[in-house]
Amino acid sequence: AVATKAQEEVSRASAARDASLARARAAEAAAAEAAAKAAAAEREKEAAVRAANMEMTKAQKEAAKAVAERDASSAWAATAQGSAVAAATELSQALHARNTALSLAATVDKAKEKAAEALKARDESSAWAAEAQSS
Repeated sequence: AVATKAQEEVSRASAARDASLARARAAEAAAAEAAAKAAAAEREKEAAVRAANMEMTKAQKEAAKAVAERDASSAWAATAQGSAVAAATELSQALHARNTALSLAATVDKAKEKAAEALKARDESSAWAAEAQSS
């Protein structure tokens, strides 16, 4: 009877260990997925920042060109104003792209937090499994 009870406890401990390992594997998979999402969001953010910088540089060049044209000839004043409006529009688009990049950065931070939570859950599961196994 004592041997049977011991065998039952060993079986329960093994089942608990197996369940804990399954939870740890699920937590690791969730952490890997969160890390992949964070990396993808980081790449998107970097691309948006590059695009915003390119747009801003282009807008600045066009604004400078518009000013030079206006200074060179009063006949070009209307064209220069049109270029300035276009440059302002492009600058607005660049600012929008920058805001999008900042929003993506926040998404990256959230994904990193989720990954950290998943890793913590995995570590707690592993600790629980080790404790159950040693009992």
